[in-house]
Amino acid sequence: MAAAKRAQQLDATGVPVSKFRRLLAYLDEQGLDGAALAAAVGIDARTLQCAAPSDVLPSLYYGLLYTESVVRLQSHDLALPWAAGMGGKAFRLMACCVITCRTLGEALARASEFESLISPQLKGDRMTLERHGDLARLVYQHRLLDSQNRFIPRALHGTIWPLVLGRGSGLTVWHAFCGWLIGRALEPEQVGVGVSALPEGYASKLAGIFRCPVRAVEGNSFLEFPAHFLDCKLVHDAASLEDMLRTGPYQLMQMDHAPASTSAAIRSLLGNKFADGLPSFEEIAERLGMSSSSLRRRLMSEQTSYQRLKDDCRRDAAIRLLQASELSVADIGERLGFTETSSFIRSFRAWTGTTPRGFRDRTCLPRQAGGGALRVGQAALARGGERGQPP
Repeated sequence: MAAAKRAQQLDATGVPVSKFRRLLAYLDEQGLDGAALAAAVGIDARTLQCAAPSDVLPSLYYGLLYTESVVRLQSHDLALPWAAGMGGKAFRLMACCVITCRTLGEALARASEFESLISPQLKGDRMTLERHGDLARLVYQHRLLDSQNRFIPRALHGTIWPLVLGRGSGLTVWHAFCGWLIGRALEPEQVGVGVSALPEGYASKLAGIFRCPVRAVEGNSFLEFPAHFLDCKLVHDAASLEDMLRTGPYQLMQMDHAPASTSAAIRSLLGNKFADGLPSFEEIAERLGMSSSSLRRRLMSEQTSYQRLKDDCRRDAAIRLLQASELSVADIGERLGFTETSSFIRSFRAWTGTTPRGFRDRTCLPRQAGGGALRVGQAALARGGERGQPP
Protein backbone atom coordinates (compact mmCIF):
# COMPACT_ATOMS: atom_id res chain seq x y z
CA MET A 1 0.00 0.00 0.00
CA ALA A 2 2.80 2.42 0.90
CA ALA A 3 4.57 1.68 -2.39
CA ALA A 4 1.37 2.29 -4.36
CA LYS A 5 0.85 5.59 -2.57
CA ARG A 6 4.42 6.68 -3.37
CA ALA A 7 3.93 5.71 -7.00
CA GLN A 8 0.74 7.71 -7.28
CA GLN A 9 2.50 10.75 -5.84
CA LEU A 10 5.12 10.63 -8.62
CA ASP A 11 2.69 12.26 -11.02
CA ALA A 12 -0.59 13.56 -9.64
CA THR A 13 -1.75 14.49 -13.13
CA GLY A 14 -1.13 11.19 -14.89
CA VAL A 15 -2.87 10.54 -18.21
CA PRO A 16 -4.95 7.40 -18.94
CA VAL A 17 -3.61 4.92 -21.47
CA SER A 18 -6.83 5.40 -23.45
CA LYS A 19 -5.81 8.97 -24.24
CA PHE A 20 -2.38 7.87 -25.46
CA ARG A 21 -4.06 5.29 -27.70
CA ARG A 22 -6.44 7.88 -29.10
CA LEU A 23 -3.56 10.17 -30.02
CA LEU A 24 -1.63 7.34 -31.70
CA ALA A 25 -4.73 6.27 -33.65
CA TYR A 26 -5.20 9.87 -34.77
CA LEU A 27 -1.59 10.04 -35.97
CA ASP A 28 -2.09 6.86 -37.98
CA GLU A 29 -5.26 8.38 -39.46
CA GLN A 30 -3.22 11.42 -40.51
CA GLY A 31 -0.74 9.21 -42.36
CA LEU A 32 2.00 9.23 -39.73
CA ASP A 33 3.52 6.17 -38.05
CA GLY A 34 2.21 6.59 -34.51
CA ALA A 35 4.35 3.80 -33.07
CA ALA A 36 7.55 5.24 -34.54
CA LEU A 37 6.71 8.73 -33.30
CA ALA A 38 5.99 7.33 -29.82
CA ALA A 39 9.35 5.56 -29.83
CA ALA A 40 11.04 8.87 -30.67
CA VAL A 41 9.95 10.24 -27.28
CA GLY A 42 10.63 7.06 -25.30
CA ILE A 43 7.25 5.29 -25.42
CA ASP A 44 6.78 1.66 -26.48
CA ALA A 45 3.47 1.53 -28.37
CA ARG A 46 3.27 -2.25 -27.91
CA THR A 47 3.22 -1.78 -24.16
CA LEU A 48 0.37 0.69 -24.49
CA GLN A 49 -1.66 -1.87 -26.43
CA CYS A 50 -1.18 -4.44 -23.66
CA ALA A 51 -2.22 -2.05 -20.89
CA ALA A 52 -5.71 -1.55 -19.54
CA PRO A 53 -7.33 1.68 -20.84
CA SER A 54 -7.68 2.97 -17.27
CA ASP A 55 -3.97 2.54 -16.45
CA VAL A 56 -2.21 5.88 -16.10
CA LEU A 57 1.19 6.99 -17.38
CA PRO A 58 3.16 10.12 -16.47
CA SER A 59 1.63 13.21 -18.05
CA LEU A 60 5.16 14.28 -18.98
CA TYR A 61 5.14 11.52 -21.60
CA TYR A 62 1.85 12.75 -23.02
CA GLY A 63 3.29 16.26 -23.19
CA LEU A 64 6.34 15.04 -25.09
CA LEU A 65 4.22 12.94 -27.46
CA TYR A 66 1.76 15.77 -28.10
CA THR A 67 4.51 18.31 -28.78
CA GLU A 68 6.31 15.97 -31.16
CA SER A 69 2.99 15.21 -32.89
CA VAL A 70 2.32 18.89 -33.52
CA VAL A 71 5.80 19.35 -34.98
CA ARG A 72 5.27 16.42 -37.36
CA LEU A 73 1.73 17.41 -38.34
CA GLN A 74 2.21 21.11 -38.88
CA SER A 75 3.12 22.20 -42.38
CA HIS A 76 5.10 25.37 -42.97
CA ASP A 77 2.01 27.44 -43.76
CA LEU A 78 -0.70 26.04 -41.50
CA ALA A 79 -1.33 25.83 -37.77
CA LEU A 80 -3.33 23.11 -36.02
CA PRO A 81 -6.93 24.10 -35.22
CA TRP A 82 -7.11 23.37 -31.50
CA ALA A 83 -5.37 24.28 -28.21
CA ALA A 84 -4.56 27.78 -29.53
CA GLY A 85 -1.89 26.21 -31.73
CA MET A 86 0.18 25.17 -28.71
CA GLY A 87 3.28 23.28 -29.77
CA GLY A 88 3.39 24.90 -33.19
CA LYS A 89 5.75 27.50 -34.59
CA ALA A 90 3.38 30.44 -34.27
CA PHE A 91 2.70 29.73 -30.57
CA ARG A 92 6.42 29.38 -29.89
CA LEU A 93 7.23 32.69 -31.60
CA MET A 94 4.42 34.45 -29.74
CA ALA A 95 5.66 33.11 -26.40
CA CYS A 96 9.22 34.22 -27.17
CA CYS A 97 7.93 37.70 -27.97
CA VAL A 98 6.06 38.13 -24.68
CA ILE A 99 8.53 36.58 -22.23
CA THR A 100 10.55 39.81 -21.94
CA CYS A 101 7.49 41.84 -20.85
CA ARG A 102 7.24 43.12 -17.31
CA THR A 103 3.57 42.42 -16.50
CA LEU A 104 0.78 40.17 -17.70
CA GLY A 105 -1.01 43.17 -19.20
CA GLU A 106 2.02 44.05 -21.29
CA ALA A 107 2.44 40.41 -22.32
CA LEU A 108 -1.18 40.04 -23.47
CA ALA A 109 -1.04 43.34 -25.36
CA ARG A 110 2.09 42.19 -27.18
CA ALA A 111 0.57 38.77 -27.85
CA SER A 112 -2.49 40.44 -29.34
CA GLU A 113 -0.29 42.54 -31.61
CA PHE A 114 1.68 39.47 -32.67
CA GLU A 115 -1.46 37.52 -33.47
CA SER A 116 -2.91 40.38 -35.52
CA LEU A 117 0.10 39.99 -37.82
CA ILE A 118 0.39 36.22 -37.96
CA SER A 119 -3.21 35.02 -37.75
CA PRO A 120 -4.33 35.83 -41.31
CA GLN A 121 -1.45 33.83 -42.75
CA LEU A 122 -1.12 30.81 -40.46
CA LYS A 123 -4.06 30.36 -38.11
CA GLY A 124 -7.78 30.63 -37.78
CA ASP A 125 -7.60 31.95 -34.22
CA ARG A 126 -6.60 35.20 -32.58
CA MET A 127 -6.49 36.61 -29.04
CA THR A 128 -7.28 40.24 -28.16
CA LEU A 129 -7.38 42.01 -24.81
CA GLU A 130 -10.15 44.35 -23.64
CA ARG A 131 -10.47 46.29 -20.41
CA HIS A 132 -13.73 47.57 -18.93
CA GLY A 133 -13.23 49.29 -15.59
CA ASP A 134 -12.33 46.71 -12.96
CA LEU A 135 -12.68 43.81 -15.38
CA ALA A 136 -10.43 42.57 -18.16
CA ARG A 137 -11.54 40.30 -20.97
CA LEU A 138 -9.33 37.99 -23.00
CA VAL A 139 -11.28 37.55 -26.23
CA TYR A 140 -10.55 34.44 -28.27
CA GLN A 141 -11.61 34.49 -31.92
CA HIS A 142 -11.56 31.08 -33.58
CA ARG A 143 -12.65 30.06 -37.04
CA LEU A 144 -11.91 26.78 -38.72
CA LEU A 145 -10.04 27.36 -41.97
CA ASP A 146 -10.98 25.14 -44.90
CA SER A 147 -7.35 24.11 -45.16
CA GLN A 148 -7.40 22.93 -41.53
CA ASN A 149 -10.24 20.45 -42.04
CA ARG A 150 -7.76 17.69 -42.84
CA PHE A 151 -6.65 17.77 -39.20
CA ILE A 152 -10.16 17.01 -37.89
CA PRO A 153 -10.67 13.34 -36.91
CA ARG A 154 -13.10 11.59 -39.25
CA ALA A 155 -15.46 10.81 -36.38
CA LEU A 156 -16.07 14.54 -35.86
CA HIS A 157 -16.82 15.60 -39.43
CA GLY A 158 -20.30 17.07 -39.77
CA THR A 159 -20.72 17.66 -36.02
CA ILE A 160 -20.52 20.70 -33.76
CA TRP A 161 -17.49 19.27 -31.95
CA PRO A 162 -14.71 20.78 -34.10
CA LEU A 163 -15.83 24.31 -33.19
CA VAL A 164 -16.68 23.44 -29.58
CA LEU A 165 -13.30 21.83 -28.99
CA GLY A 166 -11.36 24.40 -30.99
CA ARG A 167 -12.82 27.28 -29.02
CA GLY A 168 -12.95 25.53 -25.64
CA SER A 169 -9.40 24.17 -25.80
CA GLY A 170 -8.10 27.55 -26.98
CA LEU A 171 -9.53 29.16 -23.84
CA THR A 172 -8.02 26.53 -21.56
CA VAL A 173 -4.57 27.02 -23.09
CA TRP A 174 -4.68 30.81 -22.72
CA HIS A 175 -5.94 30.45 -19.15
CA ALA A 176 -3.10 28.08 -18.24
CA PHE A 177 -0.47 30.06 -20.15
CA CYS A 178 -1.42 33.27 -18.31
CA GLY A 179 -1.20 31.41 -14.99
CA TRP A 180 2.19 30.02 -15.92
CA LEU A 181 3.49 33.49 -16.83
CA ILE A 182 2.58 35.02 -13.47
CA GLY A 183 3.07 31.96 -11.26
CA ARG A 184 -0.54 31.82 -10.11
CA ALA A 185 -3.79 30.83 -11.73
CA LEU A 186 -5.88 33.42 -13.50
CA GLU A 187 -9.24 33.53 -11.69
CA PRO A 188 -12.03 34.15 -14.25
CA GLU A 189 -15.38 35.42 -13.06
CA GLN A 190 -17.16 34.10 -16.12
CA VAL A 191 -16.27 32.25 -19.31
CA GLY A 192 -18.11 32.26 -22.60
CA VAL A 193 -17.61 29.76 -25.42
CA GLY A 194 -18.72 31.13 -28.79
CA VAL A 195 -20.95 28.26 -29.92
CA SER A 196 -24.70 27.83 -30.33
CA ALA A 197 -24.82 25.06 -27.72
CA LEU A 198 -22.33 23.64 -25.23
CA PRO A 199 -22.68 19.90 -24.47
CA GLU A 200 -23.33 19.42 -20.77
CA GLY A 201 -20.42 17.06 -20.12
CA TYR A 202 -17.89 19.33 -21.79
CA ALA A 203 -19.32 22.40 -20.03
CA SER A 204 -18.83 20.65 -16.68
CA LYS A 205 -15.25 19.79 -17.60
CA LEU A 206 -14.50 23.43 -18.48
CA ALA A 207 -16.19 24.67 -15.30
CA GLY A 208 -13.88 22.38 -13.31
CA ILE A 209 -10.83 23.92 -15.00
CA PHE A 210 -11.88 27.57 -14.79
CA ARG A 211 -13.72 27.25 -11.44
CA CYS A 212 -16.44 29.65 -12.55
CA PRO A 213 -19.64 29.55 -14.64
CA VAL A 214 -19.14 28.56 -18.29
CA ARG A 215 -21.82 29.10 -20.92
CA ALA A 216 -22.40 29.19 -24.66
CA VAL A 217 -22.47 32.73 -26.08
CA GLU A 218 -23.04 34.45 -29.39
CA GLY A 219 -19.93 35.95 -30.98
CA ASN A 220 -16.40 35.37 -29.75
CA SER A 221 -15.28 33.25 -26.81
CA PHE A 222 -13.84 35.02 -23.77
CA LEU A 223 -12.33 34.81 -20.30
CA GLU A 224 -13.42 37.67 -18.02
CA PHE A 225 -11.29 38.26 -14.93
CA PRO A 226 -10.40 41.03 -12.42
CA ALA A 227 -8.23 43.65 -14.11
CA HIS A 228 -5.72 43.68 -11.25
CA PHE A 229 -4.25 40.46 -12.70
CA LEU A 230 -2.90 42.57 -15.56
CA ASP A 231 -0.50 44.21 -13.10
CA CYS A 232 0.99 40.88 -11.97
CA LYS A 233 4.68 40.56 -12.79
CA LEU A 234 5.94 37.80 -15.05
CA VAL A 235 8.03 35.34 -13.06
CA HIS A 236 9.69 33.48 -15.93
CA ASP A 237 12.55 34.12 -18.32
CA ALA A 238 13.75 32.74 -21.66
CA ALA A 239 15.34 29.68 -20.06
CA SER A 240 12.23 28.55 -18.18
CA LEU A 241 10.12 29.35 -21.27
CA GLU A 242 12.23 26.99 -23.35
CA ASP A 243 11.66 24.24 -20.80
CA MET A 244 7.91 24.91 -20.84
CA LEU A 245 7.71 24.86 -24.63
CA ARG A 246 9.51 21.52 -24.74
CA THR A 247 6.83 19.89 -22.58
CA GLY A 248 4.08 22.52 -22.87
CA PRO A 249 1.02 20.34 -22.31
CA TYR A 250 2.60 18.78 -19.22
CA GLN A 251 3.36 22.10 -17.52
CA LEU A 252 0.02 23.65 -18.48
CA MET A 253 -1.80 20.58 -17.16
CA GLN A 254 0.04 21.09 -13.89
CA MET A 255 -1.27 24.68 -13.74
CA ASP A 256 -4.86 23.53 -14.28
CA HIS A 257 -4.57 20.81 -11.63
CA ALA A 258 -2.91 23.10 -9.07
CA PRO A 259 -4.64 26.51 -9.35
CA ALA A 260 -3.24 29.58 -7.61
CA SER A 261 -0.20 27.55 -6.64
CA THR A 262 3.03 29.25 -5.63
CA SER A 263 4.50 25.75 -5.58
CA ALA A 264 3.78 25.33 -9.31
CA ALA A 265 5.52 28.63 -10.04
CA ILE A 266 8.61 27.60 -8.08
CA ARG A 267 8.76 24.23 -9.81
CA SER A 268 8.70 26.00 -13.17
CA LEU A 269 11.44 28.40 -12.08
CA LEU A 270 13.64 25.54 -10.91
CA GLY A 271 13.30 23.81 -14.28
CA ASN A 272 15.39 20.66 -14.76
CA LYS A 273 19.02 21.84 -14.83
CA PHE A 274 20.64 21.18 -11.46
CA ALA A 275 24.31 20.52 -12.14
CA ASP A 276 25.26 24.14 -11.39
CA GLY A 277 23.23 24.30 -8.19
CA LEU A 278 19.78 25.64 -7.33
CA PRO A 279 18.80 29.22 -6.50
CA SER A 280 18.53 30.20 -2.87
CA PHE A 281 15.20 30.74 -1.14
CA GLU A 282 15.83 34.50 -1.14
CA GLU A 283 16.52 34.48 -4.91
CA ILE A 284 13.26 32.63 -5.56
CA ALA A 285 11.32 35.11 -3.42
CA GLU A 286 12.82 38.01 -5.39
CA ARG A 287 11.87 36.36 -8.70
CA LEU A 288 8.29 35.99 -7.47
CA GLY A 289 8.15 39.62 -6.33
CA MET A 290 7.57 38.95 -2.63
CA SER A 291 9.48 38.97 0.62
CA SER A 292 11.04 35.81 2.01
CA SER A 293 8.59 35.81 4.92
CA SER A 294 5.61 36.15 2.58
CA LEU A 295 6.86 33.30 0.43
CA ARG A 296 7.41 31.13 3.49
CA ARG A 297 3.84 31.78 4.66
CA ARG A 298 2.48 31.05 1.18
CA LEU A 299 4.28 27.71 1.03
CA MET A 300 3.12 26.80 4.54
CA SER A 301 -0.48 27.46 3.46
CA GLU A 302 0.12 25.01 0.60
CA GLN A 303 1.55 22.50 3.09
CA THR A 304 4.97 22.37 1.48
CA SER A 305 8.44 23.93 1.71
CA TYR A 306 11.19 25.05 -0.62
CA GLN A 307 13.30 22.02 0.30
CA ARG A 308 10.46 19.67 -0.54
CA LEU A 309 9.92 21.39 -3.89
CA LYS A 310 13.62 21.09 -4.72
CA ASP A 311 13.48 17.40 -3.85
CA ASP A 312 10.34 16.93 -5.96
CA CYS A 313 11.96 18.58 -8.99
CA ARG A 314 15.10 16.48 -8.73
CA ARG A 315 13.02 13.34 -8.19
CA ASP A 316 10.92 14.03 -11.30
CA ALA A 317 14.04 14.78 -13.35
CA ALA A 318 15.63 11.55 -12.13
CA ILE A 319 12.55 9.56 -13.14
CA ARG A 320 12.51 11.13 -16.60
CA LEU A 321 16.19 10.35 -17.15
CA LEU A 322 15.86 6.79 -15.86
CA GLN A 323 12.88 6.11 -18.10
CA ALA A 324 13.90 7.87 -21.29
CA SER A 325 17.70 7.80 -21.46
CA GLU A 326 20.59 5.35 -21.42
CA LEU A 327 22.59 7.42 -18.94
CA SER A 328 24.19 5.52 -16.09
CA VAL A 329 23.00 6.01 -12.53
CA ALA A 330 26.24 7.86 -11.77
CA ASP A 331 25.77 10.24 -14.71
CA ILE A 332 22.18 10.96 -13.72
CA GLY A 333 23.23 11.73 -10.16
CA GLU A 334 25.85 14.15 -11.46
CA ARG A 335 23.29 15.90 -13.68
CA LEU A 336 21.08 16.35 -10.63
CA GLY A 337 23.88 18.04 -8.71
CA PHE A 338 24.89 15.15 -6.43
CA THR A 339 28.61 15.00 -5.79
CA GLU A 340 28.46 11.32 -4.80
CA THR A 341 26.51 8.56 -6.53
CA SER A 342 25.76 7.00 -3.16
CA SER A 343 24.03 10.22 -2.06
CA PHE A 344 21.83 10.14 -5.15
CA ILE A 345 20.91 6.50 -4.53
CA ARG A 346 19.98 7.22 -0.90
CA SER A 347 17.88 10.22 -1.90
CA PHE A 348 16.10 8.34 -4.69
CA ARG A 349 15.28 5.49 -2.31
CA ALA A 350 13.80 8.01 0.14
CA TRP A 351 11.71 9.57 -2.65
CA THR A 352 10.37 6.40 -4.26
CA GLY A 353 11.07 3.45 -1.98
CA THR A 354 13.46 1.80 -4.43
CA THR A 355 16.92 2.32 -5.92
CA PRO A 356 17.42 4.04 -9.31
CA ARG A 357 18.48 0.75 -10.91
CA GLY A 358 15.53 -1.08 -9.39
CA PHE A 359 13.14 1.61 -10.60
CA ARG A 360 14.57 1.47 -14.14
CA ASP A 361 14.42 -2.33 -14.30
CA ARG A 362 10.83 -2.58 -13.09
CA THR A 363 9.08 0.45 -14.52
CA CYS A 364 11.00 1.86 -17.47
CA LEU A 365 8.40 1.91 -20.25
CA PRO A 366 10.74 2.08 -23.26
CA ARG A 367 12.56 -1.05 -22.10
CA GLN A 368 9.44 -3.20 -21.91
CA ALA A 369 8.78 -5.28 -24.99
CA GLY A 370 5.12 -5.99 -24.46
CA GLY A 371 4.71 -6.81 -20.80
CA GLY A 372 2.63 -4.98 -18.24
CA ALA A 373 2.14 -1.25 -18.49
CA LEU A 374 4.07 1.27 -16.48
CA ARG A 375 1.81 2.04 -13.53
CA VAL A 376 2.20 5.39 -11.85
CA GLY A 377 -1.05 5.15 -9.89
CA GLN A 378 -4.10 2.94 -10.15
CA ALA A 379 -6.84 5.46 -9.39
CA ALA A 380 -9.01 5.98 -12.46
CA LEU A 381 -8.91 9.50 -13.85
CA ALA A 382 -11.70 11.46 -15.48
CA ARG A 383 -11.99 10.87 -19.19
CA GLY A 384 -10.09 13.35 -21.37
CA GLY A 385 -13.23 14.27 -23.32
CA GLU A 386 -15.81 12.86 -25.69
CA ARG A 387 -15.15 9.92 -27.99
CA GLY A 388 -13.49 10.99 -31.21
CA GLN A 389 -12.32 14.41 -30.01
CA PRO A 390 -8.92 15.75 -31.07
CA PRO A 391 -6.16 14.36 -28.81
